[in-house]
Amino acid sequence: MSAPNEIRLIGYPVSNYFNIVRAALIEKDLAHELDICSANQGEPFLAKNPMGKVPVLAVDDNYFAETLPILEYLDDCHEKIKLRPDNLAMRAKMRQINNIVQVYLEVPARALYPAIFMGQPDSPVQVEIFAIAMDRVITALSRLLKPAPFLLGEAFSQADIFTYYNLGMAERVAESSLGRSLVDELTLNDWWDEMGQRPSTQIVMRDFEIYLATYLEEKKSDYKLVPHFSQK
Repeated sequence: MSAPNEIRLIGYPVSNYFNIVRAALIEKDLAHELDICSANQGEPFLAKNPMGKVPVLAVDDNYFAETLPILEYLDDCHEKIKLRPDNLAMRAKMRQINNIVQVYLEVPARALYPAIFMGQPDSPVQVEIFAIAMDRVITALSRLLKPAPFLLGEAFSQADIFTYYNLGMAERVAESSLGRSLVDELTLNDWWDEMGQRPSTQIVMRDFEIYLATYLEEKKSDYKLVPHFSQK
């Protein structure tokens, strides 16, 4: 399949899913433009993504939504720099990791976003649900993830990008709601530091911190953002 022509990434740099796709585009050295906008239910946006969520990838006159299918599409279209293994067993393991991170960690963490990032009341029930989910995910991922130096071994992959940006948000939730660190408990510190040094991470996380600071102010949130990338 030939490489796509004009690529535009639609979304908002506070979104971990927008940031996953943006990091993948940078890692794959695919030229692209950013169209910064929030998720919404307006008809023009729903024409691009019927769920009204970000990110949306616009390629020429086509629109694609949902992060994992977008990552697959990019690898199908541009094979020179691959973000998934050739080995089918390892590719299945990559998808298993992505699924666990998304379904069993990111979704329960997201339920606490209103209380942590949007200035809304705490939800003790949701905190308890997240704590249970977090313990189960730590047990599961501790069996699966043995960075050497990346999550699937020597090759950098979708699993590294997808886990890094989702784990980053869940880490903020865990610290704020439970006083715990997912990175520490998963013993992923070396991998986490290595990921933080990648040029794609530096670019994406710098904008994330800048936009998150504005977002927190608008929402009158008490969350204390400690910048690590935007000060460099």
